[in-house]
Amino acid sequence: AGKNIANPMATILSAAMMMGWLGHEGGSKLIEEAVRRACELGYTTPDVGGSMRTKEVGLKISEIMREIGGSINF
Repeated sequence: AGKNIANPMATILSAAMMMGWLGHEGGSKLIEEAVRRACELGYTTPDVGGSMRTKEVGLKISEIMREIGGSINF
């Protein structure tokens, strides 16, 4: 704990699943798309071949969400 090396994507995707279950499909799909794009761009932690830290990956995913939030059609 506290090493900033854990992969945050499963936790982030679990939030997407919860949003979908609560009826917020748009938000759920936005999160899923942001994680997918982060993976495509190589914004990943060492356990999946990347070099970024936990916090960096989370920040990149939130940046992607802001970028695509108003422009993606679901």
